[in-house]
Amino acid sequence: ALPSLCGTILLIYAMTSAETLLSCTALDRLRPTSYKHNPDQELIGQGVANMTAAAFAGMPVTAVIARSSLNIKLKAHSRLPSLVQSAFVFGSLALYSDVISAVPLSALAGVLISSGAGMLQPAELKTSLAEDKYNLGPYLVTTCGMLTMGMAEGIVLGCASSAAKHLVQQHLLAAGGGGWVVHAEEAPPKAPVPSPGTRKEA
Repeated sequence: ALPSLCGTILLIYAMTSAETLLSCTALDRLRPTSYKHNPDQELIGQGVANMTAAAFAGMPVTAVIARSSLNIKLKAHSRLPSLVQSAFVFGSLALYSDVISAVPLSALAGVLISSGAGMLQPAELKTSLAEDKYNLGPYLVTTCGMLTMGMAEGIVLGCASSAAKHLVQQHLLAAGGGGWVVHAEEAPPKAPVPSPGTRKEA
């Protein structure tokens, strides 16, 4: 039984870890401050939370962008909003689970799409494409994979396409370019500029 679960366990681990780190990175960009998240600390906290949830037959947990982006929009500066939101979610599930189950999935999807659209950075995409136009490939592969197969499959396909692109670029670079890798040409040396105190000989 355990070997058959290894694939699912690894997939859930990769998905939750990627979502946590991506959410933290997006939050650092949405609210530029002197504080930056510590990836090791985030993953350790997530591991402890997942072990605790599993001990009570709970679902895997991960950091999400929805409530954190709401805190940024409301200009929250302490941990109190997180505690209030947790108490609200727990109370809602305990008292109004029947009402919440009647909410259409399309409405919840609209909330997630709205939160995701707020994290888009068109300027960053333009900069990435200006550096290497072939960066568009992993973007398209990830997007199409998520829309057609699912979030996990889209991320896996995006990572695979990005790794393949990197390997091909390295191979072309080692083989002498091939027209994909742009090589910077050395500028011709400039003539020395004479100092004001020197005179030009006749």
